[in-house]
Amino acid sequence: MDFIDVQTGFGGFTPGKREVYAASALAASLKQAAIGQALVRIIPEANDFDIKHSNAFLYVECKANKGLIPCPVVAPDAIGDLGGAEHQVQAAIAAGAGAAVLRPGPDYWTAEPWVCKDILTALGKHRLPAYTAERLIPVAQFARLAEAYPETTFIYAELNYRALRTYIPLMQEFPNVYLTIGCNFNFHAGFQLIAEKVGVDRLLFGSGLPTSEPCAAMSELIYSGLDKTSITKIASGNFKKLMKGIRK
Repeated sequence: MDFIDVQTGFGGFTPGKREVYAASALAASLKQAAIGQALVRIIPEANDFDIKHSNAFLYVECKANKGLIPCPVVAPDAIGDLGGAEHQVQAAIAAGAGAAVLRPGPDYWTAEPWVCKDILTALGKHRLPAYTAERLIPVAQFARLAEAYPETTFIYAELNYRALRTYIPLMQEFPNVYLTIGCNFNFHAGFQLIAEKVGVDRLLFGSGLPTSEPCAAMSELIYSGLDKTSITKIASGNFKKLMKGIRK
């Protein structure tokens, strides 16, 4: 089974901890679990304030470690310090990005349509998915963005397994929304329920590394009871399709 992990990362740091989770350690963990590729970003983000430095570090480490696909930071550029939205997106694509992460809190902007029109329009134009997590953009704000920018593909990660009453309508309402399925979103018969309600074409595999070990998420999918075609789509096929659609 070919797996692409879209919920993992490396390199961030937190107060009181000198060591960070290295890209080489992530690559080794992925190899041990037989996960061939991973979309990676800098995590945790709490003290990762410099977008340009963060992305430069990410690109170097991804290039040095086989199978790591960069997910760099992008942000609204109202003050002009990032070279503009088009420049940010083109630079990400040139570096081999599979998506670009929106993280309003660490980068000090508000996730409302009137704030991020430039960057979300550029992402939609080039079909580079906008990646974020529920702890970075609460679901109500996230839904406003998905509604305001229907041409932009959104990947929503790090979900609460108790919130299906919200996530299923979210996917039904917004066909441009993809969800990552994995730790901490593993639960009994979850795949079958989501497949029944919205299908499997917008579900992506995520392990939760390094916070979670990957085998639970992998086993949950492999033994979900879904047919082989559906499992393959979630494990890697859906994300491969997104990457093929990126306009270089």
